[in-house]
Amino acid sequence: MSPTRAIILSVLALAAFGVAGCAANDASPTRAAQPSPLPAAPPTNSATPAAPASINLPPPPPNALFLEPSNAANVTPPAQPMTLRTRLATLNFDPLNNTVAPPGNSAQAKTLQLNLFPDATFVVVPDRIDLHPKGFTLIGRVQSVEKSQVTLIVENQTLVGNIRAAGKLFQVRAVGNGLYAISEIDPKAFPPD
Repeated sequence: MSPTRAIILSVLALAAFGVAGCAANDASPTRAAQPSPLPAAPPTNSATPAAPASINLPPPPPNALFLEPSNAANVTPPAQPMTLRTRLATLNFDPLNNTVAPPGNSAQAKTLQLNLFPDATFVVVPDRIDLHPKGFTLIGRVQSVEKSQVTLIVENQTLVGNIRAAGKLFQVRAVGNGLYAISEIDPKAFPPD
C-alpha cells in the first residue's frame, strides 16, 4: 500500500470522528491534557449468544481488545461492497488504558493485542501515542511484520482503527450500542500503486 493510500485511510478515519487537529502524520508528538479515563470493560455473560456460523471464535485471552458482544443478537454488521468479512464485538478498554502511558511518563508504551479474527490476531507495538483532551491517537506497527501500519484513534470513548499487516487491511468502526464492526477490506478494491 502506498503512503498516499495509508494517509487517505487515516484521514478517512479521522473524518469519521470529525477530529480536527489530530492528524496521524503530524511530525511532533502532542502530550496535551490527560484524556478522560476510558470506561471499564463491559461485564461478560456466560449466556453470550454464539458468533455467526461462519466465524467460530475461541474465547479471547484476558488482555484481548475485542470481546464477544452480549447485545448483538438482532444486529447485522453493515454491508459494504469492499468488505471480505465482518464480525461484531465490544471493546475492552482495559488493554487500551494499560497501553497509553500518562503524560510525562518516560516509560515506553506497552504492546497491545488486536484479536480481529481467529486467523488475524496481532501484537501492536506503538511507535507514537498522541494524547489530546478527549482521547488519543496510537500509531504503530504489527510486531515482526514488515511494512505493517496500525492507526487507532480514541475520541470521546469511541475507537476507530485501520490495520495493515501481511498484505491484509482491516478496519474497526463503531456501529452504535457499544458495538464495533471489525472488517477485513478487499485490497483489490483500491487502485494499484
